[in-house]
Amino acid sequence: MRTIRLLEIFFQHSKTMVDPLFLSLLFPLFISSIAAQSNPTNYPTCPSHDSCNGLTISYPFWRMHDNQTQFCGYQGFGINCSTTINRTDLPIIKLGNNSYFVHEIIYRTTSIILVDYDVSPIVIPVPNHCPRVLHNNIDFQSLPFSFTEFNANLSFHINCNGIPDFATKIPCLESDSGRRKSCVNLVRNEPKDFNWSTYSCDEHVVKTVLNNDNLPDGDRLGREYGGVLSRGFELQWRSLEDCGKCEESNGWCGHNNSTGESMCFCSDGRTTTDHCKTKKGLGWKTKLIIGSVAALLSMVLTFIIFCIMKPSSSNCIETFKRQTEDDKSVEAFIMQYGSLGMKRYNYVDIKNMTNYEEVLGPCLKESYQMVVLLQ
Repeated sequence: MRTIRLLEIFFQHSKTMVDPLFLSLLFPLFISSIAAQSNPTNYPTCPSHDSCNGLTISYPFWRMHDNQTQFCGYQGFGINCSTTINRTDLPIIKLGNNSYFVHEIIYRTTSIILVDYDVSPIVIPVPNHCPRVLHNNIDFQSLPFSFTEFNANLSFHINCNGIPDFATKIPCLESDSGRRKSCVNLVRNEPKDFNWSTYSCDEHVVKTVLNNDNLPDGDRLGREYGGVLSRGFELQWRSLEDCGKCEESNGWCGHNNSTGESMCFCSDGRTTTDHCKTKKGLGWKTKLIIGSVAALLSMVLTFIIFCIMKPSSSNCIETFKRQTEDDKSVEAFIMQYGSLGMKRYNYVDIKNMTNYEEVLGPCLKESYQMVVLLQ
């Protein structure tokens, strides 16, 4: 449509007069318009963000959908917005064989706070002050996650025949009429190479929790550990190694579920399997030459159109030829009669031109001398 409008303006203008400057300005716009229309851009399905119950899901995380053929983000970073019994959408991520409630994603610090699905107060609205820890910490395998420094590790020993001094008893987990006991302790407070085999515990689980100022100690830890677990823990992610080339070229990494191939979504709409780099651009010298040639061709084209659009009775060649003949006539006139400007003569020239030395000679001489004195 833009090209058609430019042509309409051109023909409307050409009905009255043809301005070479107008044509020289119109030509680059006409070419750029055609180039823009001949290069359409189709952006792939790669949303900048999504949401689930108030949580913003953005790259490198992505929201999982049914029958999804591809996604834009890291493998293993998919978040399932599942519906609970009370019809509340909850963001859930699966790491290893276990599921975790996504409490918060902090993109500024590339960190995420997760809560174990079994102890989350959001997933299980009924408070559970005596949860049974069922599994150890996450096995990240090839996922680019790591625990941050803002965590602490709790060590749980279940159904033991005794409790060491540095551990805290968990009263709600006692069994067999109190003969089998359970305890918890901060791993950092445990003596190095401590031998737990003498306590014959049935189970040992290590859980990571947020280490803040509200972390209880002593007997309080044994009574309030459920609340500590419900606060979750913090992970930090790093760039996925397989996505390095794509992200370095300002692309977004993705995956095709149908073919199993990695994908790279580029900002210009292209989709590749590795990166978004294009061929090396032209140097400034080459661009200068191309620009100069383009400007020259534009001027030539403007001249040709100007000549074509002039009235048939007087074309541009005859106009330039007539101007050349007039220039020759003026030059011949000046050569023959001299310049038409004012000319200054001295006394000798006036005497020779008048030839009236006997009558006017003395008067002219005195007048000339007076003029010279006045100057």
